[in-house]
Amino acid sequence: ATVSLAAAGLVAFLALGDPNAPARLSRSAGARFYGPAPDVLRSGQEYALVAGTVELAFTSGALVLLDAPAAFEIRDPLRMVLKSGRGSVQVDERSKGFTVDTPLAKVVDRGTRFALDVGESGETEVHVLEGAADIGELRLTRGDARRVGPQGMSTVPLDADRFPKAIPDRVVSYEATSA
Repeated sequence: ATVSLAAAGLVAFLALGDPNAPARLSRSAGARFYGPAPDVLRSGQEYALVAGTVELAFTSGALVLLDAPAAFEIRDPLRMVLKSGRGSVQVDERSKGFTVDTPLAKVVDRGTRFALDVGESGETEVHVLEGAADIGELRLTRGDARRVGPQGMSTVPLDADRFPKAIPDRVVSYEATSA
């Protein structure tokens, strides 16, 4: 039993780099951070993504895709703070209840996938792409979208295309030349 417990700890350490870290940077495309790029994301530390797209894998099973620019903080395996930026959250059964706090809203996932856009002033848009999510006491379901601002909440049209859906397998650029 002691050997299997030690082996499990080693596997967790190798997978995450730090078995106590609630999340890790699992994939990225053209990503640059202000400061050194993290492999593991520690609770209470603020991160600033200045370029590219990243996928954050939480130990709870939640996956978060963020497009730059974004400022965020990891709280625990089921909670993060998005201070500004655009992203999408996908959860499985283990991570239902995953919460994203923004300056003006608290968004709780109730199943599958939602997207958010948090402006510099804290104004927050939430778009439910699949399943359901709660903003405070309000339950949103697939196709619903709301904006939360200093004056309250309003309905906005769903716009799934403006949010990250996946990390590109590779980024290719071409330069045209004349012959």
